[in-house]
Amino acid sequence: MDINKPITNLKLVEILDEIKNNYSHQKEAEFFKELVCTKFLVPITSDSLTECSSGETILKENVTIKFVAINDSEGNVYLPVFTDWEEIKKWNSEDNVKTLILTFQDCKTIAMGEDNEHKGFVLNPFGQNIVFGENLIQQVGQENVESEKEETVMLGVPEQYPVQMVADIKKNLLYMPSVKSAYLLLMIRDENDKSYLLIVDSSDEHNIIFEKIGDIAMKYLGEEEKLDFVPLSSEFGRSAIEGHTPFYERKQN
Repeated sequence: MDINKPITNLKLVEILDEIKNNYSHQKEAEFFKELVCTKFLVPITSDSLTECSSGETILKENVTIKFVAINDSEGNVYLPVFTDWEEIKKWNSEDNVKTLILTFQDCKTIAMGEDNEHKGFVLNPFGQNIVFGENLIQQVGQENVESEKEETVMLGVPEQYPVQMVADIKKNLLYMPSVKSAYLLLMIRDENDKSYLLIVDSSDEHNIIFEKIGDIAMKYLGEEEKLDFVPLSSEFGRSAIEGHTPFYERKQN
């Protein structure tokens, strides 16, 4: 890789914008596929570095690299990860920001390593703000997601309805004021790929809501069971709920 060539990740940013404007499973698959082969900019503290006589900045010998951390509204610590310098300047407009160029696997290792305080990492925290908690990181790491030109998708009410999981999610949604309604369906893709599908109507960043709900649902899902999410604002979400009743609706004051 040419280190003098600026990091831009134009394709990944374009896919992110397309997902935000019109979500589809195909676009999500393209995003994950591009994600694992992308190089990111990750800020580090200046005391991890030294400047040599030529003016170049290099890592100090035998030093432990210290990464910058950011907190969410609940005090959870995340590793900030950026696609390009424009996104970094939304966080810090100064010219002396120091970064390392890392892969998705590098970010996973740092964010989920033992003996650290991170809950995960956040991609472009002051832009698209995609939160990668443990569940999503493991999903990206384990699945070989491929874009399908044609995919058969069937939706319906689960025959064995996960009553306890839904009750727990419903209880916790009371504390997520941005969520207006939520639906749970069974989705079957290409005849044998089954998963629960949660459709959420929220005015907040959907990935934040999905991460919170995912943490709640994990303790109820069997080893072979999966839970997918889609915003109601997407074309797929709107078509999926036709003829179905939400299991949760926020009462209007």
